[in-house]
Formats: sequence, structure tokens, C-alpha cells
Amino acid sequence: MPTPLPHAARASRPLLLGSLAATLLLAPTASAAEKPVPAAEAWRIGWPSLGGPTGNLLPLRSDTPLVTDMAQARLAWVSEDNSIGSAKTGSQTWVGSAQVERHIGPDAKTTKGNWAGVVVADGRVYASSWRPSGKVFTAPYKTNKPYQKGPTPEVPTRFRVEAEDLVICFDAETGKVLWKAAEPGGLIRAGGKRGGFQVAAAVDENRVFSVGSTGRLFAHDAKTGKKLWQTDVGPAHAAAEKEKAEALATAESGKVVIPDAPGWFTSVVVADGTVVVADFRGNTDVGLRGHDAATGALRWEIPGIISRWATPNVWRHSGKAWLLTATSAGTLQLIDPQTGKLAWQVKGLGQNWATLSPGERTVMVNVRPTAKRVGGIWGAYRISPEKAEPAWRMDDEPRNEFPTWMDDGARQHAFVRDGKVLLATKGTKEIPGRALLLDEETGKVLAESAPRSHGALRLSELILWMGDTALCRSDHSHGANHGGRKPILRWHTVPGRLEPELDNGKPGGADLVDFDTAYEVLMWVPLVDGRMFERLDDGRLACYDLRAVPGALTWSGTFDGVYPGMPPVPVRLWTAKDRVTGAKAWIPDSEEAGVPVGKVRRDAVWERCGVDGLRTDGTRIQGTMQFSYGTHTWPVTVDLAAKGPRFRGTWSRTVPALPSTLKADGTLTGRVAAERIYPTGWLKDKPWSTFGTNSADTRTWVLQLDRAIPLRDEPKGLTLCLDHDGSRWIRAAGTAFSFSQSWHDADPSALKLDGDRITGTVTVTANIDPYLAEKSTGAAGRITIDAKAADDGSITGTYAAVWGEAWTSTGTAEGTISKER
Repeated sequence: MPTPLPHAARASRPLLLGSLAATLLLAPTASAAEKPVPAAEAWRIGWPSLGGPTGNLLPLRSDTPLVTDMAQARLAWVSEDNSIGSAKTGSQTWVGSAQVERHIGPDAKTTKGNWAGVVVADGRVYASSWRPSGKVFTAPYKTNKPYQKGPTPEVPTRFRVEAEDLVICFDAETGKVLWKAAEPGGLIRAGGKRGGFQVAAAVDENRVFSVGSTGRLFAHDAKTGKKLWQTDVGPAHAAAEKEKAEALATAESGKVVIPDAPGWFTSVVVADGTVVVADFRGNTDVGLRGHDAATGALRWEIPGIISRWATPNVWRHSGKAWLLTATSAGTLQLIDPQTGKLAWQVKGLGQNWATLSPGERTVMVNVRPTAKRVGGIWGAYRISPEKAEPAWRMDDEPRNEFPTWMDDGARQHAFVRDGKVLLATKGTKEIPGRALLLDEETGKVLAESAPRSHGALRLSELILWMGDTALCRSDHSHGANHGGRKPILRWHTVPGRLEPELDNGKPGGADLVDFDTAYEVLMWVPLVDGRMFERLDDGRLACYDLRAVPGALTWSGTFDGVYPGMPPVPVRLWTAKDRVTGAKAWIPDSEEAGVPVGKVRRDAVWERCGVDGLRTDGTRIQGTMQFSYGTHTWPVTVDLAAKGPRFRGTWSRTVPALPSTLKADGTLTGRVAAERIYPTGWLKDKPWSTFGTNSADTRTWVLQLDRAIPLRDEPKGLTLCLDHDGSRWIRAAGTAFSFSQSWHDADPSALKLDGDRITGTVTVTANIDPYLAEKSTGAAGRITIDAKAADDGSITGTYAAVWGEAWTSTGTAEGTISKER
């Protein structure tokens, strides 16, 4: 149970009092009793700074209905312009000459740029960034490849030191660039996995304010891009200019300059005519500076007043703006943006790294004071312009702890809205945490979500809470090429129900692009009237459309045989009049398939399928869909016809021929067992592991074909896992993780099992994964097998394979048609 705290506790120190005891107001947030904001108004307000329209990382609720199944989200547009940059890359960004030239050489197609998300106002999207410019230098640099150790030869390497600071304005409806302002005189400030330049712009009163790579502060006309004024952030700017001069001198002397990781994370905010920026001075806490929005003149500055990983909240009371900040030193304070004076300050708290998310009268902070690596505990403070008082705190027990250290410390948020608190704890290794919906007044638990092993089903990292529902991407600090796809799921967040939306007990969400990420501080994603604006890992910008389509129908059924060797695949398609608006498929998880997942698909989710090639007249769906198999796609031609509330039809899929066939032959080994086994030689003392279970009459045959896939310079091995129930093959799957991280289709229908001997042909499709192997369409192989099992279960035999012949498979589809909820 939460612990109530007496209001008499000495937790706040009034410093500046005024006649501001009127009714609390956090405009334009709607309370539980208020109506949602009209769509046009929500679109006009947008997401004008990192904290969003209400300064607390929460979206407005508009009256626009949203999709209930996030797989129905549509890609409205992707910009052609990619000058925002690719942001975080990884720890191996600068290991060798090729990497240096790829990011800061004269032919760089995508540069790193700012790590911050975009902001939105009045139908326009604004991004602040930088791009390399100036003189191209050449100097010798090592030729290491990622994770390669030891010395390597040096080669001439081209690179740049200087940068142009950019502000880019996009049309929010189309993604077209409306204007772009470039200011020479910047410095390439990059970083690898950590420590990037991550300072979002802010829009207010038809002006956009941004901080450049060396700490210059710019104001531009939001409609035209005309520069209105320029100043800087003080000593940090002078230090950056000195760093630039030293870097240029180093480059002139014939040495490669690896860009500095500045670790600037505090974004720009505007509060009642004052532009507030960080001074970027301090290892854990930094100061703030207030500039006149009309002229850029410095109004005030306060040292060490906010965590260096946080951005001030613009909190409103009776129409007046205030700045709410917390520090790693354990303080919480309210600042008047007009004067820079503190209204009050609370001391003796725990370390608070992240941007806060206050409600109208409550803010959640870490109340466990410690300087050690000990988990934090959330507590509620009642806030007003006059004082802050403790209200309640969560119990000091392991399951209630959350990280107060890097890399997780600045990703922890506790949101306050509509009289409720939404948060997640991490707990300890022995006692895991959970997601919680709490009563704002008392801290009472209104709903709880138990710990989940499935990564996508955790309430963590990117959370866009709208009151009764939330959108969540549980891992927003790693991209799709690090551990697999990371869809955005819809959560129910009401008393008595805190859980993700599932379809037939299985998770799925919006997975439209290879999104961009930062690391220590999340790259926040604006949600504006059903549109989300997210950066891509190739430097472009994307807009998702989450608005519900009126009159949509759901075609829900199965495609039999579309995944060869597996049971029928559940599929959903959505139509609206003469359009197919979306589709998804459930690809088996590891236990269903009987094989382990690879590096690019760790958790199974409903997979979004491409529908651009499909057409419908309302009663029939025809054409080609891009069928997603989790790590790769194949075009599948469909012809589905409705008859009343049901549909039936056919599908076909063709693996095209290679220019010429390739052959391989050799020996195979393996094992047969009653358990659903798979070879796990990489595990000490466990050469075989089980994935899923077999029925009483079923046995699993595992065949390991040495050098069976000749589609690379060096042939790779293939493992086939086949289940036989005594009369027929009921499951088949292939893996070749040294070839790609995908599973490989296996059609065993032409294999014969006679006692302890397998003979015949299995058709295998070797699939290419899109991240860890070169892109290709893959190839089909016909593999003739002759293998025998010994009394001890071991298998030996031979194989002969021919790869590259065309292969077509066909099947049936059927299901039901219903109206969308």
C-alpha cells in the first residue's frame, strides 16, 4: 500500500509568493469530465516543443476516432528530404575509414545530425539538426571493421570538421519541405551509441527557436524561415568554438578528427515570451538561461537547476506559465520564466534524471535519497505556485524500484492525468516490477499488469498516454536491426484493466518503418490528432495515420500452406469501400515453429503486410500483397470472394529462378527424438534443447546438412527440423543462422519416412534477412535426402541439392467478414 505523507513535512521552502492561489489550470489539457479538443484545434496546436502541447509529454485528446488495432495504422507519407540525419548509430560508428567517410566524408548520403525528435505546430513539422560542410580533409586512418580487434593498415580517409546548423520545415499533410534555413559556422557533434547532440526546437507565436551544434541560439519565422535574431548559450558556446578551432588545426596537421560526443540533452522550451535553453555546463545537472523571445536578449540565468538529461516542464496555473525542474542532486523547484526566480524548492529527494510529467496539481518524483546505485521509489507531490507538499509515496520494497542510473535512468517516467498516475517499475533481478495505474489522490492501485517475458508486452520507454488508452513502444532506444521489430502497441489504461490490446491472445501493433532512435534520452514521437511523426534511420521523416476509417470491414481467416511446413497462417485484411487499407499475419513463434529465433526477430507479433498491390470492389479482394514472415517478405497473389458473412479464395506464391542454378552435395548428421529438439551447440553442457512440445505419437527428426547452401562465396550449413506423427509430416522448418537470421521454409510433402529411414526430396526456400545479410529475394532449393537413424537416435546420411529453380506454391484461404468495432 502507498504511504500517505503528512503535509507538515518540511519538504518545500517558499522563496517567492504572489497572488496566484486561484483555480489550477493546465490548458489545454482536458479533464475527465471535459470533451476532447476539436480535431482542427488539436491540429493547430500540434506538438510545439519536446514536452508536447501541455508541456508534460502527453498528447491532446482530439475528437478524431483512432484505430483500435494498431496494425491498421497507415503510412501517410515519407519525406524525400533526409537532411535531419540518422542520429544514434552504435558503438562501432568510428572504428574504421569506411565508417568515417560514410558519416562525415564528402560523399556521405546520410549524416548523423541532431538526435532529437521533431515538433509540430499549425500544420507544419520542424526539425533542428546539422549537416557536414566546409573543407574536406584527407588523413590516414585505420581500416578496422566493426568489432575487429588489433591494428590494421591505414588508408587515406576523407572527412570534414565543420557543419551547417539546420532548421527544416515540412508540410505536415504531405511531407514536402516548405523551407530550410542553413547557418554556416557549426561543428560536427556526433557521438556513437551515447552522448549525442539531442536538443529539440520549439515553436511559439509564429517563431521557431533552435540551438545549433556549437550553442548558437536562433529564432526563425515559422512560416518563411527568415532568421529573426541570433545569440548563444554563453560559456558553453565559447568552449565549442575553441573546440572547433582545435579540431580544424588537428585536421590541418594531417590527423583524422573523430567528432566529439557533447552529451547535450536539454531541449528548448518557450514560456510566456521567454525562450528557455540550457547552459550545457555540468556533468549531471546543468543551468538554464531565459532569453526574450522577441529579441533574444538574456533575461536571467540559473546554474545547476535541472538534470542534464531532462527538459523543463512548462506548467500552467491560472493561465500563467511556470518552469518545473528536478535535479540529480535531489531537488525539485518551480521557476518564474519571466524573472528566473524560484517560487519554491524541495530538497532531500532522490536522483531525478528524466523530464517530469506533471498533472494539474501533482508531480511524481523519486523520493528515495541515495547517491549509490540503488533503485528509486516514486512519490507524489502536490504543487502550486506557493509550495510543494508530499502527498504519498510507494512502499520501499524491491518490486517498486526503478533505475536511477544510466543507461536507463533518464527513460523513467511517471505520468499524471485525469486523477490517475501511469508508471512502470523495474524491480530487481529476484523480484521483478510491474506496470501500475494508481489513484492520483491516494496512490491506491487501480490496475496492475504483471511482469511479462515478451518484450513487446511491457509498458516502458515510449508511452503516449491519452487517458483510457496509451500507445507504447517498449524498446524505443534500439532500432529494428537490434533485436528485431519493435511495433507500437495499444494499451488499455482504465481502472481494473491495464494490459495491451491482443488479437486472439497474440500481440501486434504499428510497424511501418525502420525508425530512428537516440539512447540515454528517448527520441520522443509527436502524436497530433491521430497522426504520428517519426524520424527514420536513413534521415527521412515519416507520418503515420492512426485515424479510424469509417465503414471498415475486417476479413479474418487463414491462408493454408502460405508458410510451407507450418499450420495454416491466421490473416486479417481491412477494406473500406474500394480500398484495402491494411493487412497482418500471425507468423509462428519459437515454440509453435519448434526452432529458436534469430537476432532480428526475438518476439513474435502480428506482422504487418503490404497492401499497395491489392484492390477491392467491396465483395472481392484481388492482387498481390507483400506477405510478411517476420524477418522478410514475399509477394503473394490472392483472389478472395465474399459470400455473405464469409469469404473463400486462393493464394499463390512464386520464388523466382536465379540466373543459373547452383549445386551442393555432402553428408548430413542429426538426431531423432520424441521431444521437439534443436541443436544448441553454443550452450555449454547442453548440445540439444527443446522448443515447444510434441504430442504422444510425434517424433522430431533434425537433419544437419553441412555446406548445403551455396548462395555465398563460402557455402553455409542448413538445419532441418521435421515433425512426424506416425502417418505424415505435420511441421517443417529450416535454419541457417550463419547464412541469415531468417527461418527458411521447408516443404516436406515429397519426403518419405519408412521406419528409421528418410528418403525423397524437401523443397527449401533460403530467405535473406534485411539487416544482417545483403538484400535479395532468396532462392528455392530442391534437396534430395537419404538418411537413416541408429538405435541411439543419431542420424547419418547424404544429401544433394539444386538451388535456383523457380518454385510456385498455391493454397486456399477462407474466413469471416465483420464490421469494425
